Amino acid sequence: MAYLKETIGLQTKISHPGPSYDACRWLVGAPTTLEMEDTRRRVTACFQAAALASGCKVQITITSTLNEITQNKALARR
Repeated sequence: MAYLKETIGLQTKISHPGPSYDACRWLVGAPTTLEMEDTRRRVTACFQAAALASGCKVQITITSTLNEITQNKALARR
């Protein structure tokens, strides 16, 4: 970090503040429905914390969910 400050200098201007709106899609998974609920809660909290820390707003839309996915051991060996 000190090297960057010495060679580039302290940057105080923002050349491009970024778009006023952005969107992204995330896929989140877990082995069981119970674990998925916990994971969804934690991921949502992370997005909300990032928005709060950066002064942004966040809107989360859950479009679909999958319940228990049980692997077929006989097919998995192939």
